[in-house]
Amino acid sequence: MSDAMEPQRWLRPARAEELPALRAAALADNHEIIAPTHVFEKRGEIVGYASLGSVPLVLPWFHTKKCKAADTLYLINQLENLSANSGQKLVCVPFAEGSPLEPFIERLGYVRGGKFNLTFKELR
Repeated sequence: MSDAMEPQRWLRPARAEELPALRAAALADNHEIIAPTHVFEKRGEIVGYASLGSVPLVLPWFHTKKCKAADTLYLINQLENLSANSGQKLVCVPFAEGSPLEPFIERLGYVRGGKFNLTFKELR
């Protein structure tokens, strides 16, 4: 039977005990995982994952002429605190290519998302 006709495909919530194996399988396939909430299972084997709404996405803008570095650091810290105070353990703040903050991302405690590029699609 072709994959297109395969009846045993499931997207289901991830279980904590399967996360180490999921991470190992993804790394072996040259992929990274971030905060998995769901797994894609095919013929009884986990072959993918998704993180659905588990990481707050913060899309800030700081005026390059009207915000000083101290303003930006203060506002980023406030956004992080809002997330942490609501129980979040991870936050995603995309920094634009060429952003004045780009050279300081690691010093601010952020880890680059590996090979991920964020893309958006408006749902109607």
